[in-house]
Amino acid sequence: MSTDRAPLYGNWIRPKSAGIGPLGLGSTVAVFVGLVVVLIVSMTAGGWAALVLAVVFAVPLALASVPIDGRPLGVVMTTQAGWLWRWMRRGHQYRTGALTNLPVSAGRPLPGVLARTRILSVTDGLDHEVGVIYRPGKNLYTVVLRCTADGAGLVEREVVDNWVAGYGGFLATLGAEQGLRGATVVVDTAPDTGTRLRSEYERTLSPEAPPVAQAVMSEVVERYPAASSDNAVYVALTYAGRELVRNGRDTDAVLTEIARQVPGLAATLVASGGGEVEPVSPGELPAVARVAYDPATHAHFSAATAAGQPIDLDWSEAGPVAAEESWGSYRHDSGTSMTWEMTGAPAGTVYSHVLAPLLEPHPSFVRKRVALIYRPHDPGEATRVTERASNTASFTAKGGKGRVSASAERVVMAAEQAEREVAAGAGVTRFALMVTVTVGDESSLEEAAAVINRLGQRSQLTLRRCYGHQAAAFATTLPVGFLPWEHAVLPTSVRDLL
Repeated sequence: MSTDRAPLYGNWIRPKSAGIGPLGLGSTVAVFVGLVVVLIVSMTAGGWAALVLAVVFAVPLALASVPIDGRPLGVVMTTQAGWLWRWMRRGHQYRTGALTNLPVSAGRPLPGVLARTRILSVTDGLDHEVGVIYRPGKNLYTVVLRCTADGAGLVEREVVDNWVAGYGGFLATLGAEQGLRGATVVVDTAPDTGTRLRSEYERTLSPEAPPVAQAVMSEVVERYPAASSDNAVYVALTYAGRELVRNGRDTDAVLTEIARQVPGLAATLVASGGGEVEPVSPGELPAVARVAYDPATHAHFSAATAAGQPIDLDWSEAGPVAAEESWGSYRHDSGTSMTWEMTGAPAGTVYSHVLAPLLEPHPSFVRKRVALIYRPHDPGEATRVTERASNTASFTAKGGKGRVSASAERVVMAAEQAEREVAAGAGVTRFALMVTVTVGDESSLEEAAAVINRLGQRSQLTLRRCYGHQAAAFATTLPVGFLPWEHAVLPTSVRDLL
């Protein structure tokens, strides 16, 4: 029996540019420029003009740098203003059907940020029909892989370690994938309806079986679903058409290139403990979205799948009949959801099962989705990112007076280690984590919030509810390839400087 200690993981660093105190490089430069300009104006135009100019400089600087609950003041104010504007224009409400102003041919399209998406189809090299979600405005294409992930129960530690290493290799591969803009791994859990088990039992039951065996199996069929769950893992890979082929508007050429790359990524996921990995077909994608917006349909679709019946649902019918966003929740058809975002990763080093409490099914929720959102860097960009992080960490550690704190030393060591690993061929990936839970009754929201806070603490995460943009956050945790940074007003490079 091996007595070696289980390996530890970590070494993540929040991107930040060098600056004075909590200020980034851009804010620091603005401070010095403002001081110089104010000083010149005070010497030439007098004190009142200098005071007015100082206020002009101070207001945008405060909006960009003053932290409120971990976010800049400007972001908080923009979120509140955006929510108020949507509420006044009734943009927080969504209605479809015969009693609305929409034409009957419009069906029930997905709401909000997913409204303009549509489904395309292509066949890969393994003769699998692959559904591709196309976003015309951004020219983005998303292919979704479904993993029948192997559980870690009764699995030797060495096997789990190999899975983790394989998953690290998969993330490193993403950085080298041509045209890949981001990836989303969604772990979707819900109570088991029992329809598949019952269908299998009825199909295989022999009339000549002993009465005792039939009684035992009948009791299993009745009781097992209450203690089990329906688990699904999706990996959504989003590509930019203009980066895949020379003519990015040539949809057929883009789909052909995506079909060429999908089998290789699927094979990499298999080595990561993904079990059987297969692309989601065009006919299955609408059902995945429909169940998220209308959890009550889960039993219907599960029964159809168990009976081997095709699911006849178009992408234009995948949305809810009605949805309404509030400040802290999102009500849609037969469920009400809340979404949290990670504001702090686990501190220090952790074991491979650190996220297990958050990923495991929970009986308090109708559905729960945990989404890990990755933004990979290509090898050249990874080198620049780690060098900049190492320089920033050293500057921050040496910039204060007195001795260097232990936390600053740890950040410097982590940045230098990342720089060495990238030089040796490792990849660099930005990541975020979001959690969406759905309950059947709005009165259960506060209880659900308390449960998620406990699960987040057990997973060593700092979670914050997505106030003011619950509908968009809900869409982010769906396996449909919605990448928030592709829709941000300010580029990531500019936000990092603030």
